Amino acid sequence: MAGHKNIKSQLAARHSKPTVPHPGKSKKGQDIPKFSFKKHEVHNHVKNLKKSEISIASLATEAQGQSAAFERRENVQRDVEASIATHDSSLKAYMREFHKVVEMSDVIIQVLDARDPMGCRSPSVEDEVRRSEKRLVGVLNKIDLVPKENVEAWLKYLRHDFPVLPFKSSTQLQRSNLSHSSYSASSSSGAQPLMQLLKSYASNAPPGTSIRIGVVGLPNVGKSSLINSLKRARACSVASTPGHTKVLQEVALDRGLKLLDSPGVVWDDVQPDPTQRTLRNVLRVEAVNDPVSAVEAIISRVSWDSLQQLYTIPAFQNVTEFLAMVAMSRGRLTKGGAADLEAAGISILHDWNTGKIPYHSTPPTVHPSSRPSVADGNQITGAENVGEAKIVSRFGDAFDLDALFRDADAAVLSGDTDMARTNQEDNEMEEDRRVTQSNRASV
Repeated sequence: MAGHKNIKSQLAARHSKPTVPHPGKSKKGQDIPKFSFKKHEVHNHVKNLKKSEISIASLATEAQGQSAAFERRENVQRDVEASIATHDSSLKAYMREFHKVVEMSDVIIQVLDARDPMGCRSPSVEDEVRRSEKRLVGVLNKIDLVPKENVEAWLKYLRHDFPVLPFKSSTQLQRSNLSHSSYSASSSSGAQPLMQLLKSYASNAPPGTSIRIGVVGLPNVGKSSLINSLKRARACSVASTPGHTKVLQEVALDRGLKLLDSPGVVWDDVQPDPTQRTLRNVLRVEAVNDPVSAVEAIISRVSWDSLQQLYTIPAFQNVTEFLAMVAMSRGRLTKGGAADLEAAGISILHDWNTGKIPYHSTPPTVHPSSRPSVADGNQITGAENVGEAKIVSRFGDAFDLDALFRDADAAVLSGDTDMARTNQEDNEMEEDRRVTQSNRASV
């Protein structure tokens, strides 16, 4: 019986029609699977995509700024390498000019920057001048950039070695905006004492002859400005950039006096450190490889309070903060809006070289030598004891140098623009020039 039932069920299954599920009556287990994403997950995913797009854009901007900064550094580095490549040949050319000046001159004027006189001196230059038995005279220029007491201290110290006179050139670009057309000789200070000293040398020359005065010094110490002030005309072009005077120039100063203007020479015995050369305006600011280090040297010498007042910035803790504040205040920014420290550093170096940042060095308390100076190859008499050293007071009996020092210091350091000249003296000088020009025309 059971077997009969099984046979019937098998036959029924074989002949039955397949069941097709009704679309509206499908069971829950037979539904098509749904996505597991929820609305908030999709929103977060889109939000993350937007964030990644923003960060990619910022990275691209930052990379572009870094690329521009790198390109600037590469250009500067190429300029520096080119400058170094030509340094030896340029130095040899300048040294040839210097030797020519010493050979042609009877008196050598070494121009010193009053802010750092020792940094401008060259022992090798001074030794060569003395070996050549030429007279050596110092001019302390740019005295308007330092306090009066500091100028007096430096004059007292330097005069142990050779005669030094204070001077403020009429064409000082650091403290005035004088144009070429508004030049006035009355704005110079210290011209007459120097002229008196030079004329005393010329008085010993044979009749009808002239003595030549060579003017030497580091770039931008004011050699051409000194000549222009003495000449009372713009015979030499002047610029605040180093290396402006390229060739030797001769200027007729007065009857019996001629001046030679030489290019500035970067002496090997004067601070070979690139940072120190940068601070002395020996190198062009645009060619400085590391302006940040140079600015760090500046803030180590200058009062931070004066820098805050000059740049109208709050207190800072280090050179990076200082550069960042100056960059923000002056708009020295990268394309990404970050402070451009190198651009700010170059801007500060320009301010340093043009005298906007106040600074001055102080002389040693005791001069290392206790011997009287010999400025012109002859033993100098009338030296006055000052501590362990002696100060020059006379060039023998013919010329009272000590009196000249007193007159020069009183006139220049008192704030007077120059010692007053009478109309008679001006007429005499003008007559001397006419005679000189007449003699030239006849030759």
